[in-house]
Amino acid sequence: MNARWKAFLPLLACLPLALISMSVTGFQFGVNNNIFHIPYVLDLASSPEFAGDAFSQSLGKFTSALWPLVRLIANESNVRDVFLVLASISRLLALVAVLYLVRLNGVKSIGAQIACLSVVAVTPLMTGYSPIGSDGLFLPYFTHSEVTWPAVFMSLALMQRSRIVAAASFTGIAFALNAFVGIWMVFVNIASRIFDTRRLPRAGEILKYGAVVGLIALPILVWISFAVLGAKPGAPFSYIEYVREFYPNHFLIEAASKDRSAALMVMFVCGLIGALHTANPRYWVGVQLSVLALLVVGSFLPYLINRRFIFNLHLLRADGLEQAVSILLCAMAAVKLWVGGTSARQRWMGVIVLVGLLSWPKSLAGLMLPVTALALLAGLSDQADAIPVRAAGQWIRRHETALAWLATAGFGGLFLFEAVKLGAGAGLAARLAFVAVALYLIWRPRFVASWTPVKATTTCTLAALLVSGLAIQQRMTNDPGPSASSQDWDDLVAWVRASDIHGVFLVPLDGSDNFQLRARRPVWVGAVQGAAVMWEPSFYAQWSPRFNDLLPLKTAREFIAYASAHQIRHVVIDTQTGDCAAPAELVKRTGRYALCRVGNAAGAM
Repeated sequence: MNARWKAFLPLLACLPLALISMSVTGFQFGVNNNIFHIPYVLDLASSPEFAGDAFSQSLGKFTSALWPLVRLIANESNVRDVFLVLASISRLLALVAVLYLVRLNGVKSIGAQIACLSVVAVTPLMTGYSPIGSDGLFLPYFTHSEVTWPAVFMSLALMQRSRIVAAASFTGIAFALNAFVGIWMVFVNIASRIFDTRRLPRAGEILKYGAVVGLIALPILVWISFAVLGAKPGAPFSYIEYVREFYPNHFLIEAASKDRSAALMVMFVCGLIGALHTANPRYWVGVQLSVLALLVVGSFLPYLINRRFIFNLHLLRADGLEQAVSILLCAMAAVKLWVGGTSARQRWMGVIVLVGLLSWPKSLAGLMLPVTALALLAGLSDQADAIPVRAAGQWIRRHETALAWLATAGFGGLFLFEAVKLGAGAGLAARLAFVAVALYLIWRPRFVASWTPVKATTTCTLAALLVSGLAIQQRMTNDPGPSASSQDWDDLVAWVRASDIHGVFLVPLDGSDNFQLRARRPVWVGAVQGAAVMWEPSFYAQWSPRFNDLLPLKTAREFIAYASAHQIRHVVIDTQTGDCAAPAELVKRTGRYALCRVGNAAGAM
């Protein structure tokens, strides 16, 4: 195979790795924020069933360029498949953007690039949600938040190359997909460039950058303007009290636990050290610091300015950007040490970081990340001259051996902790096997003498495949399939959807959003529906009283009494808390769940 075709191998590897990544996270449909996406895509608000439903009617103000495009190709029969295909394409594009980024930062060999992609594709630290702001990384369902990652990674990479117009283009795309992410990226682009170049941008650069971002973002800006100007008048309320009531994790630092905050700060430190292993350390340190600035401002600004605009910036969720960038920088540094380390010690430091990124679960991140930081520091001796603070570089050179021993001791301690506290399982066995192979390869004289990227890459990629298999097996173990009670719920929801019963349904909060989406019937109040207040403030006057009314209700009798008092004709109850007692009568029962009709209720809207 000639050199030109070999250069395409990492790009071709993105496809199977994207599929492996999707297998690791799994795919779910109709969960979480899909309760906003699916009704908009299928235009349920235009159906007679939802003509009087305030939540459904508000979704036209849920601004993202993605969903009108999805609406063009999705319908009731194919919407799940459309979401699955688009989620897979999004993951693929994210890995392609990662490939472009790692090529810019000293990961030169084909094998090393594939190894980096393998790590990013399967590491548990790139799945799920960020620790403080609960921002989405690689998620098990399709959402516009994850679709922004390819644009974010490309914008960062292109700004590193001083490609201002190209970087602005991807920042504009990020804004069009998710406006607050675009706003973050404008700040991060400008601040990181100032830090890198040590000068303020020229007027021409600012004009070019602003014009390109503004042009691409213009349709969404117009949509947002119409949404804001067309907001229905409502009674004033405190936004900070609303988010405390609804979901403080996205917005208020008070909701973050100390251990999660500490884990994010250690991850930030790992990212800073990882940045020193890149081709342009100063730029990536600037990126890390600018994202940290967003988090610091987001920690106190909502308490100073209690306004809808401030909360819609979602500044605390920038910790997801901090986490993603840190993991990318650590993955690049680890692979460079493992593949290209100039000594056995450096290669061993790369192994420590790789094992930590590849396989240890998030529950051990608080213990694993400090070990990662020590290993990355110990591997910095060759790049010590590139460290901005000369004294820090000299200190690392003097203490390289001690740092390596500390990292090794911490690494061994993690294995001991897992074996004693969590028990010896498949994950522990796989990590031990990988370490044993790595040690053999590192210290075998003939292997070291003939060190090639292909050998290291093969080991790393096989480890990624093994870890992905373990992750899939663990996910399937934790999700053994539908229980009898969930099947009862599914049966009731399907029966209601197929029936000729219409009107508003009173449903317990833990199933209300699921019911409205799947039964295609409006509910009295949905827990997650409270998010609509962010784009339709007048909805708060309806949502908050109803939500708080239902919070204390526990028994079937209490739900029936509430329905009777509020003229709600149909009530869904959990029969473990009681039966359809007077003034209600049973309409349908499917095992654990029952639909009751309240005899004296005329029907509410």
